[in-house]
Amino acid sequence: MEPSGRRRDESGYTLIEILIVVALCGAISILVMVTLTRWINTNSEEVARLEEDRRMIEALDRFSRDVREARAVLEAAPERTVLWRDDGDSDGVAGVGEVIEYQWSQGEEWVRTTPEETTRFPPLAELEIGSDSTPPATRHLVVFVTFGKPPHRLGTSAALRATPPEAPR
Repeated sequence: MEPSGRRRDESGYTLIEILIVVALCGAISILVMVTLTRWINTNSEEVARLEEDRRMIEALDRFSRDVREARAVLEAAPERTVLWRDDGDSDGVAGVGEVIEYQWSQGEEWVRTTPEETTRFPPLAELEIGSDSTPPATRHLVVFVTFGKPPHRLGTSAALRATPPEAPR
């Protein structure tokens, strides 16, 4: 027997050995936690970007459908696009409740307004609208939007199904 009261042939671990194992397990746990945290943050950012993309595609689809279903394009500019959707009172003039309006300002949301509802789409860095002629003779619109981080572009085009009315007298 040794002076410490321990026999030489006794099996077991010393305090130093246990502390080294605990320190190594702690270091490995920290590395795993940091890696998982980074992965979760990256995944969350990607999910948010994909949701923004989905909402913008939905906005462009809605815009295209509105153009296709409109009787006429009354105004076509990035800041304000006005579509005459129907002639509910059959007077041949676009009146209250008969138009759809899209509004936008630099860095702001793209907003679609009808008498029934207002829909807000993700903020845009840039909005470009092109047409085949000036309203009310416009038959075809092309739209490009730049949005998101990093900035990326989407576009769509649509043509009116109806024959545009003659200009008001």
